[in-house]
Amino acid sequence: QIRGSIKTEGKAAGSLHGTEIQLCRLNNADSVPPAPVKDDLSFSFQNVTLGQYTVCVAHLPAAYYVKSVLYDGKEVPTTGFEAASDASLSIVVSAAGAARLDGKVLDSAGKPAAYALVTIFPADGIAMSALTGVTDANGDFALPAVRPGPYKVLAWESSGSALMLQGAGLEALKPLDAKSATVKLKPGGRETVQLNWVSSEEKEKAFVVR
Repeated sequence: QIRGSIKTEGKAAGSLHGTEIQLCRLNNADSVPPAPVKDDLSFSFQNVTLGQYTVCVAHLPAAYYVKSVLYDGKEVPTTGFEAASDASLSIVVSAAGAARLDGKVLDSAGKPAAYALVTIFPADGIAMSALTGVTDANGDFALPAVRPGPYKVLAWESSGSALMLQGAGLEALKPLDAKSATVKLKPGGRETVQLNWVSSEEKEKAFVVR
């Protein structure tokens, strides 16, 4: 069993009613049923099996970003955490100082890529800063509330999850550096990037050893 709670910072940006905490098991298709955040901002998971997990906060109000995730009192790294008995999760979400990232994605033909996956990976090792977005019909995207810090940004032809891709190890992304952008988001700041997507074939080649 894993119990946890959420703490909010900054000016109230909306109720957390409907927000869910998800545990994703790395390198395994198994998942744990999501835990709804209760009115007292607590949550719990039952019957969690041993394994390596990462954490996802789903349906968070748009103005909030995840500032910190502690498991057993330690910040969860990019490689996730090993589930243990009687340990707790502590999540901090903030509505203060959020940064914004906008951009456009082009496909292999140089045309706007509609409904392409966009991922941002933290360069400072904070796992929960990995985020996933999707472009609109014109190939544009916006991540309105991001934790300030340095990031690597990539766009993909195929679907996926930033946290799961990050769990495979950032070394796996090095062959794709030519398709990536590096940004440093400042508190309250805004950055814009243009990306050429990673094709399904390029993605498969980069992760072939995984």
